[in-house]
Amino acid sequence: MEQGKVYIVGGGPGDPGLITVKARNKLESADVIVYDRLVHNGLLAYCRDNAEKIFVGKEPGCHRVKQEEINRVLVNKAKQGLKVVRLKGGNPFIFARGSEEASALKNEGVEFEIIPGISSGTAAPIYSGIPITQRGVVTQCVLLTAHESPDKQSSQVEWKTLAKLKNTSFMIYMGASRIEKISSTLIENGLNPETPVAVIENATLSKQRTITGKLKDIAGKFRKDNLKAPVIIMISPTVEYRKDIAWWEKKPLYNKTVILTEACGSKTTLCDKIYDLGGDIKFMPLVKNKFLHPGRIVQDVFNSQSPEWIIFSDECAVENFFKYLDSESCDCRVFGAKKIAAVGKRTSEVLKKRGIVSDLTTGEFLSAAIGEKQDSLLTNKSSAALLIGENKSNTILSNTLSKYFSKIEKLNIYESVPTKPGEELINDLNTQGTDIILFTSSVSINNFFEVLGSKTAANILNNCNSIVVDNNPEEYFSNRNIRDCNLKSMDNVKGISEFIRELA
Repeated sequence: MEQGKVYIVGGGPGDPGLITVKARNKLESADVIVYDRLVHNGLLAYCRDNAEKIFVGKEPGCHRVKQEEINRVLVNKAKQGLKVVRLKGGNPFIFARGSEEASALKNEGVEFEIIPGISSGTAAPIYSGIPITQRGVVTQCVLLTAHESPDKQSSQVEWKTLAKLKNTSFMIYMGASRIEKISSTLIENGLNPETPVAVIENATLSKQRTITGKLKDIAGKFRKDNLKAPVIIMISPTVEYRKDIAWWEKKPLYNKTVILTEACGSKTTLCDKIYDLGGDIKFMPLVKNKFLHPGRIVQDVFNSQSPEWIIFSDECAVENFFKYLDSESCDCRVFGAKKIAAVGKRTSEVLKKRGIVSDLTTGEFLSAAIGEKQDSLLTNKSSAALLIGENKSNTILSNTLSKYFSKIEKLNIYESVPTKPGEELINDLNTQGTDIILFTSSVSINNFFEVLGSKTAANILNNCNSIVVDNNPEEYFSNRNIRDCNLKSMDNVKGISEFIRELA
């Protein structure tokens, strides 16, 4: 058996958009992902559906999986001939144990590669509007950890030497439990008690919080505001610049969490727009989309007598259609001169990535009507159409299409299978609620109630601020004990960015 390979990958500081292109490519093709507690679940959404995901996270003060066991998992999976991504928060070689894992792989003769990531110590100040260096003010920076190995007899951090440095920014990792000791030690060794300090919690995420103060009083502010790990402590004259250039907390969706229930999660522009507005996404896929071979030869489907229009119902239809072409050793030349329509801008964008520019694009969601655009291309009802999509017919879409086409055929290219979200996410939503739950199809709404049960589903929905659906929310939620004030209908003419901005 050919031996596999391990990629030790830095996942970045939190915001999934900060992962490198190379790291994302490895995630998309990996057989196994071994990941830590601080890895954003948006990164896991890049993985293949059939990839094995192994959580080895460590809670503060409670090591759930020993490092030796993690090493064994990496070695064993690679020796099974699998491609393994060891996904770690931040940069795997900055106050992490990536080098230990690399050494263990080397000793076992396992091939490995290291992909660096953006470290939280350098990203956190930037997302708080604090320069790490500043001409004429700070000319050097020091990265240090407040959490050293328990095996050491004494600290290796030269606090006495550090306290005497001038024109320096200090970025301190893992200092939440020792902020009082850090402050007093530096002051005792000569650092000015008036030195500005910032403490940044959950850096680069929508829930990021930043408090500022002086070295002499920052510990008290930290405890008063009840900040929790993970935090970055920055001690630097440049903290004062935050007053002018803080930017992240001004985003319209700052401190807002959006639950996204669609199956084609992280690969959509919808996610990019939510992140760009400062929101955080928790993925709660309620359906698993499975490729379904139509049982027909491609050439028979796209012959000269086939419908003039080819309509893709959603982006999953596009992805699975190309699996169909691959299985038949064909490519997009089968379309010939036929016209292409995409239901939703995201569907159109996925087609464009495949080299196909749609002749017609409708609104944002699956149930958006083809005819809502009132395009001049559809004035003649004599044309026939082939609808490529899910095996369960979409009544709203089909009924609307029948107004504009003389005949509608359907090519079932995938099927949706209900799937239950993880218990951890369900419990979190039950107890803490969320800001926005976004349903992009009636199928996901029905599955939400089916897999969670009516009582649990209603409780979760009543604990969130807004439930967003594409059309007619009252129709979907009637007789389900949902507060009407939570229901919001998406205007198909308006872009998702503008609509969610209004919710904020």
